[in-house]
Amino acid sequence: TPARCRPDLFSDPSLLEGIRLVIFDFDGTLGDSRRLITDTMLATIERLGLPRRSREACARTIGLPLKQCFSSIIPMTDSQAERCAATYRELFDEKNVPGAVTAFPGVEETLGRLSERGIAMSIASSRSHRSLAGLVHDLHLSDYISYLIGADDVHRPKPEAEPVEVTLRHFGI
Repeated sequence: TPARCRPDLFSDPSLLEGIRLVIFDFDGTLGDSRRLITDTMLATIERLGLPRRSREACARTIGLPLKQCFSSIIPMTDSQAERCAATYRELFDEKNVPGAVTAFPGVEETLGRLSERGIAMSIASSRSHRSLAGLVHDLHLSDYISYLIGADDVHRPKPEAEPVEVTLRHFGI
């Protein structure tokens, strides 16, 4: 978990023996994006005149595909969920200013330790590839992360297994 991301956990080489690849999630794992995501969800709900939801209810949906984030907390049709997703993307682009998402403490050091051991690292995320790539770049994680899978890179995004399966094939594992 992010709060426990400590580089010293990997000081014993035997803990990493046989590991060739680590696939991370981004939101809530490497990047602290909770505030940005929940602010954007709440603004979307308000803009579309939907029934209000709490920040905590919105936070519980982090990691789900975007349409499902909204449809899981507010009963709606698929077309309404699509409209929520489109509005969210528009508002997210406005709110996603430099510094809105930060890496959790210890992330860069931990990735550095894994990299020193020759372990490949990738991210499989429910966010779009473009958004994911931008955040990885902004947080200076590009030197460590060699492969990205966003929700729009696959037919069946997380929580389905396809993002992990595609990543494993990419690395020949």
